[in-house]
Amino acid sequence: MAELKKKVSENSPGKFFVDLSCINCGACRKFAHDIFDEQAGHSFVRKQPSSESDNFKTMQTLVACPVNAIGATSKKIPRAVVDSFPVEIAENI
Repeated sequence: MAELKKKVSENSPGKFFVDLSCINCGACRKFAHDIFDEQAGHSFVRKQPSSESDNFKTMQTLVACPVNAIGATSKKIPRAVVDSFPVEIAENI
């Protein structure tokens, strides 16, 4: 689970963050490319979600991150987010 005390410095202030365990796999950018970006070998929260749709996609990244490097100040993941999987991120993938 992502640790707030280990968050990367590039994160935009707010509810969501990426910590130092990020392996820069790019999954978060596939789900929420408006929210996440990459720099110095890791992803980070470029801007916090500003709509329900962006918030939902960002919550999906919490579930999809293979190393649990994405965190939120609220630990509750809505059932609808979990039930939205599997998600097609590219044709046949």
